[in-house]
Amino acid sequence: MPRRFPARGPLLALLLLLAACAGGNGDEPIFDEGDDAESAIPYDVRVEGDLPPELRSLLLAASGAEQLRSRPPASELILRRRATADVATLERALQSQGYYDGRVSFGITSDPTEAGTAESSPLTLMATPATRIAFTVEPGRRYVVSGVRIQAVDADAEFRTPTPDEVRLATGSPATAQSVLDAEQELLVQTRRQARPLARLGQRTTIIDRATGTMEITLRIEPGPPAVFGEITFDGRTDVRDNFLRKRLPFQSGDPYDPELVERGRRRLIETNLFATVRVMPGTELDENGRIPIAYEVNARRHRTIGGSVGYETDTGANARVYWEHRNVFREGERLRTELDVGQTEQKAQVDFRKPDMVPGLSLIAGLVAGRSETDAYDSSTIRGSTGLEYQFTERVLATGSVSYRYADIDDDGDRQRFGLISFPGQADWDFSDNLLDPTRGGRVSLFGAPYTNTIGSPLTFAKAQLTHTRYLPLLDEHRLVLALRGSLGAMDGASRADIPADERFYAGGGGSVRGVAYQLAGPVDSDENPLGGRSLAEFSVEFRSRFTESIGGVAFLDGGTVYDSPVPDFSGTMRLGTGLGLRYITGIGPVRLDVGVPVNPRDFDDPYQIYVSIGQAF
Repeated sequence: MPRRFPARGPLLALLLLLAACAGGNGDEPIFDEGDDAESAIPYDVRVEGDLPPELRSLLLAASGAEQLRSRPPASELILRRRATADVATLERALQSQGYYDGRVSFGITSDPTEAGTAESSPLTLMATPATRIAFTVEPGRRYVVSGVRIQAVDADAEFRTPTPDEVRLATGSPATAQSVLDAEQELLVQTRRQARPLARLGQRTTIIDRATGTMEITLRIEPGPPAVFGEITFDGRTDVRDNFLRKRLPFQSGDPYDPELVERGRRRLIETNLFATVRVMPGTELDENGRIPIAYEVNARRHRTIGGSVGYETDTGANARVYWEHRNVFREGERLRTELDVGQTEQKAQVDFRKPDMVPGLSLIAGLVAGRSETDAYDSSTIRGSTGLEYQFTERVLATGSVSYRYADIDDDGDRQRFGLISFPGQADWDFSDNLLDPTRGGRVSLFGAPYTNTIGSPLTFAKAQLTHTRYLPLLDEHRLVLALRGSLGAMDGASRADIPADERFYAGGGGSVRGVAYQLAGPVDSDENPLGGRSLAEFSVEFRSRFTESIGGVAFLDGGTVYDSPVPDFSGTMRLGTGLGLRYITGIGPVRLDVGVPVNPRDFDDPYQIYVSIGQAF
């Protein structure tokens, strides 16, 4: 005969609580808080039987006796009661995994000759125990789902009941407690997506048939009435205009209710960098017009920031950066950032302004930068101003377009030239990585392009483009080993290499390019061993990233790259290679990086090694 189980069934999430709270027979406490250390009986716990490894681990984790190994009992009686209490706990654990016919028994052995052979607990410093609790588990067959029904309770005619496929509960799958719980939560999500904010789960029924080893499941949902967004309020804000916050939300009052839009709005408020936390407080009932109020509770963070960083590279020397940022200049999330970079080869002062959400998703950007560079390839002094627009197509796709004017005074190996370059740069970025500072999966794609026209001296027009793709592949669980890949291609046409300003040409080599080869030197050089640059570029990087502890990691890398005189890479020259090892110290603002690289195919003038110290991964 089919047997009806309680509607809530065995819950895997409660196993540890059940194990800790389970009582024994009689009124005497099972666990004695006052165990005498001198008479305590250290022991270990084993789970025996023909079991899958993951089931064995689950049962051991659910065992109350295993959890209390660091508190050995004062007598064998208390030890036996610990084991007795675990029998029911482990059988419930078996049921949670679909083993409804499972049986558990135990035996306690105490043999001094076995001392030193048992596994000792990492929670105790006592000698290896000779006493052992051995649980013998006979799991029996694993029950499977034979049928799934979903019933809508008190639903109106407009409500569409989700199907079993939509809640991801398939016939023939193992009848585990977690799969049923997950299906219920998905049922709730699917229902609320139909503009039903007050939806709630009804009584669940599970019926197992021991004759066939199957379970029949009925899930119930009470959808409630459909709703639209009502009043939208913001609580806890500091010096930020309501109008700006409303423009950040992907919905407005009167739109059909959608929980995904509510959550997207919360993330967009966080992305302003104006708030430390944002909580959503939906209303608990509808008004007479079927409207549900939505309240965002925000916790403001400081709007002004001062920061800095330092770094060192063998080829370019020490460098330092300081910045000051105001993220709410006119009370609508406007960001003003000033930055000063000082290094041995480059000095730069920069001011950037960003006005977000002139219309939803569209921001105004502007910048002014003045700097000087002294490299083996050229010396230059420049000043540049730009303004443009930035559009957020999706949460992960961003595009910018601007107009820029740059005045440059360049000394290219004794040939001094002045340029006034007007350009129209555009860039599209797609970031599908899992972390901005230290990604472990996903990737990024960036495409840049710009036409240039000279307004000073000889007529000059050329165009420049570059495509960069990075990919992050976790090779082991918990991100302990990650394969990071990077590839970049650049192209430039419209003028010869000699006519193109030296600081606009492509170069390869250095900490952000080919580690182990000096800055700008992974490419052709002149008779004085100074880099010439090129009109096209090809680069790649392969890096294995390993995490030794929560805060310490290491990398092994191979980089390659060079530039070409041709307008697109023709791969005719020798690609310079660099390899090496690095250390990472993980912090809240990203990893601190130390890399040591050596050239794989060095030339006579290449240094034997390069050292790089900075904040952030290489790519």
